[in-house]
Amino acid sequence: MDIVIHVDGQPCHADAQGAVRLLDFLRDSADSKSVKSACVSASCGACTVLLDGRSIRSCTVVTGQADGHSVTTVASTPDDALLRRIQDAFVEFHATQCGFCSPGMVMAALSLLREQGELDEESIRRGLRGNVCRCVGYPAILRAMLSLSSMPSDEHPLPPAPDSDHSSTVRPAARLSGH
Repeated sequence: MDIVIHVDGQPCHADAQGAVRLLDFLRDSADSKSVKSACVSASCGACTVLLDGRSIRSCTVVTGQADGHSVTTVASTPDDALLRRIQDAFVEFHATQCGFCSPGMVMAALSLLREQGELDEESIRRGLRGNVCRCVGYPAILRAMLSLSSMPSDEHPLPPAPDSDHSSTVRPAARLSGH
């Protein structure tokens, strides 16, 4: 059985035989190397992507669960204004260092901003708690996110997140610490 997953707007095909993690499919079959493979147990958030607009850990989803759905990675189309603003803010506030966690962190941030719009420090901590950064620490990430939240809404229009709910495929992950 052929599975079709739309990755960054392009259809990608997978063979339904075997239980291949979406993470592995994205990296190996869709050549999406921006999706990082680290803990493969939903503890770090490095593999975070958007599945139909919702933030998920791709290591916890089997390709069959994503059949017919849309996956967005940090390497998606450059005309996504909000994604570009997030990336710019992360650079401006030095919220990247080694860059390993950055793709997953940016995708979780994108989902959070689309779902909630204006954010305060607590909502950012709650929204990014499943994404771990071992190099930069969290103050720079918090500053970058707060800068985006304080922009007038006409500078970063927030389209509504799709209604589909894939939360049952995601296990709880680590908490965002305040150090």
